[in-house]
Amino acid sequence: MNNVLLVEDDHAISTALARRLTACGYQVHQAYDAVTATMALRKNNPDVALLDINMPAGNAFVLAERMKALPTSIPYIFMTASNEQGLRQRALDAGATAFLQKPFSAQDLMDALDQTMHA
Repeated sequence: MNNVLLVEDDHAISTALARRLTACGYQVHQAYDAVTATMALRKNNPDVALLDINMPAGNAFVLAERMKALPTSIPYIFMTASNEQGLRQRALDAGATAFLQKPFSAQDLMDALDQTMHA
């Protein structure tokens, strides 16, 4: 089973995404800010992380840097509702395997996960 860490500060979005991922066979661990995400990374050793860019206690870029310091490499996908110019490129430059602009379709999410898991 593929193990996913979902880091999303909006509880409604997190719940909806977790339900979708669970229905598709993923084991999902949820975190709502960068601090609890850091603890969840160490505890759950996910295969992939879905990171909302803007969240409390540090953004996805900060969390990605923390992930690079871990003993195992965990690929990550950035998600955001922001339309900030250049954000997609900045995310990819930071090592994200994919970038999802909210709102995104369930198929876009599954495609990004499939691409990341099989890269």
